[in-house]
Amino acid sequence: MSRHDTGTRTPKRTADDGWEVARPLGGVSLDGVQMAGFRDRTAAGLDMRVLPQPAVIVVIGLGVDPVMVESPSGHRPQRGLGASSSPGPARIRGEGVECVEVALSPRAAYALLGVSPLELDGCITGLEDLWGRHARLLREQVEETTSWQEPFALTEGFPPACPRPPRPDSPYPDRTVIRSTRRSKQNL
Repeated sequence: MSRHDTGTRTPKRTADDGWEVARPLGGVSLDGVQMAGFRDRTAAGLDMRVLPQPAVIVVIGLGVDPVMVESPSGHRPQRGLGASSSPGPARIRGEGVECVEVALSPRAAYALLGVSPLELDGCITGLEDLWGRHARLLREQVEETTSWQEPFALTEGFPPACPRPPRPDSPYPDRTVIRSTRRSKQNL
């Protein structure tokens, strides 16, 4: 995926750093899901500390090179990843980064990833560890696209391998995420 048209809307760009940010036209139809596309237009590189937040984050790499995930367990190149709402101390670094980022509420994470957010707690996991060969299939389809809206549509309609309805008796209601985020902030 070397070039993307943004459809009818001009992508947002930050003033000085050359990052392009695109969002799906018309939003996302899935409850508890937000999506954005990011591209480093000036090859300035990415060096970002991963912070706790009340969502599980899935990143699907679109560029040629993987990002490097640096954590206490080591340095791992990843072409896609899933980060828990409290991923622990970690940094993500990369050059020429292009990706689709999907933010999932805890209920959406369970339904779309097939795993409880509690099982992901404290880690950043390779997308292939979550979705297996389906992650590679999605990345191959997305790499063939030429506009931001195409990877958004593919990603939104993708996870057929493990769709689960949200459980009303879920052991991980939103207050669990808020409580662990508060703890993380207190430890800063």
